[in-house]
Amino acid sequence: MNLVIALVEPLYEVNVGHIARIMANFGYSRLLLVNPKVDLKKARKFASHGVYVLDNAEICTFDNLKKFDYKIGTTAIFDVSTTNVLRSTVSPKFMADAIRKFSGSVCLIFGRDTVGLTNEELESLDMIVSIYADSSYPTLNIGHSVAIILYELTKQQFENEEKIANEEQRSRIVKFASNLARESGYKEYKLPIFERAFSQLIGRGRPTSREATLIIGLFRKVTNLIKNKDHNFSKT
Repeated sequence: MNLVIALVEPLYEVNVGHIARIMANFGYSRLLLVNPKVDLKKARKFASHGVYVLDNAEICTFDNLKKFDYKIGTTAIFDVSTTNVLRSTVSPKFMADAIRKFSGSVCLIFGRDTVGLTNEELESLDMIVSIYADSSYPTLNIGHSVAIILYELTKQQFENEEKIANEEQRSRIVKFASNLARESGYKEYKLPIFERAFSQLIGRGRPTSREATLIIGLFRKVTNLIKNKDHNFSKT
């Protein structure tokens, strides 16, 4: 995904510097500054190893952002009612899921440090994201907002690396657990309840394919140990 970060009329060097650092943390490098009010040289000391993001930052106008295929804005002011379409927002996770397979250019737009995006600017966007915080103080620092949203976008890469155990593997775990319970003297009439409970536990836990293999291997060994012990005991 070709993703670009845009900051609209940033006021504070510390925020711009921190955002450059955060972008570097999550592997994003293209930064657009819409009519910036900051001294980028002063912002460098806050960017740490993300200085290169600042050095390559592009200055533009809000109209320049319209060239992107998909424009996503952020706001701390949202409305849960169905009537206020302009302030109808989605969570960062919903946004990340929605654009995960998007092949076009995406611009993630963060509003002004103090007043955010105007209604007119929000109207030009394809999606609006809000980070739901306590109603008594819902406005996050812009740097924190960037970190949360970029984390949500980035974490899917790591989650997708580990394949979740398929249905066959989960069924084998439950089957081995049930056999182990039976071999250990578990009451027969309780086994169906045990199997349902254990199946739900495995479903909620979402073990990876590798974890499922390890669990199945352990259950198989323990079951064999019990069987061999009973066999040796019967021979004596």
